[in-house]
Amino acid sequence: MKNLTIFFTLTTLMFTLGCSTDTENIFSMDESSPQNTENAPDNAEDDSDGGNSSESDGPTGSGNNCQNVNDTYSIDLNPNNCGVDIQSSLGINAVYEETLSGNERIISTNSIPNHNVGQFPNNGNPNMITEIDLVFTITTAPSTNNTTTALTTSNGSPRYRFGILYNGIVLAPIAAEFFVNTETGQDNTDWNENALSSEINLGTDCNNSHVFPSGQYHTHATPSSFIAELNLNGMSPEQVGWAADGHPIYYKYGNKMGAVAELASSYRLKNSDRGGDDISAPSGCPDGTYTQDYEYVSGLGDLDECNGYNDPQLGYIYVITDTYPSIPRCFVGTPSNDFANN
Repeated sequence: MKNLTIFFTLTTLMFTLGCSTDTENIFSMDESSPQNTENAPDNAEDDSDGGNSSESDGPTGSGNNCQNVNDTYSIDLNPNNCGVDIQSSLGINAVYEETLSGNERIISTNSIPNHNVGQFPNNGNPNMITEIDLVFTITTAPSTNNTTTALTTSNGSPRYRFGILYNGIVLAPIAAEFFVNTETGQDNTDWNENALSSEINLGTDCNNSHVFPSGQYHTHATPSSFIAELNLNGMSPEQVGWAADGHPIYYKYGNKMGAVAELASSYRLKNSDRGGDDISAPSGCPDGTYTQDYEYVSGLGDLDECNGYNDPQLGYIYVITDTYPSIPRCFVGTPSNDFANN
């Protein structure tokens, strides 16, 4: 794994994904990088990725005649499709630091990935990756509330980023891109476009990631290069980061019926027409172009509505899956406001 040192010095637990050591912080990925001389753009962060949204009417259908529709939501799992060594290109090394203070976990990052990325800008995303120093504080004693908290506001706009990976890249599955009224040009925020639908071009790379207008590289689904460098073998669950509410995030595997197994999401495409007029709202069969094309069905898979579950050995964990929603779309605990979409 490129330029990555991960260290725990809590009691005797320690694991390292690199060569150098730093015991000052409880969790550190700091390569003493040169200072970045390129400032982030002045435009405010708004979760709009500035890409060329390419809407489609999608498959047609009416009533309940929407069976066996091809899902356009597609996750790239091949890290070889990314060829840009962004640390070398920018002359900046990735930085991730984690410390504990009382019941708080304090995470610092410069938002530079420690692995290869795609080419940015590109024809779906006009933004350049920029070093952005961020600090997040989350609880070390996460709750499980009676109600969940969605990543979006009541009108569908992004409210929170979900969490952060151990390499400092933020998980932000919700794109601020919507169905556009063909007569008024206004966004219909009841219909969120999925960044990873083949019907939408938002310029994501092989890590299912792209760049905010501010220059912040962020991830919408399975972070393929980061996962590949962990060399997971499926023999044990592997934590890959922290959610904004303090619960741990694992990739794909968990304990199930006395064995380690790949866990399944409980989401599926809806099977009835969207019901719109293609002017103010989309029509046609749900095909993954929009977040609202999916429904959660309790018991369909292993995971709950927030793509998590109570692991018999680990407690409550969130799981990144290789199928929709990949990154969870809600919290069971109370998210830190540091992850709010301001």
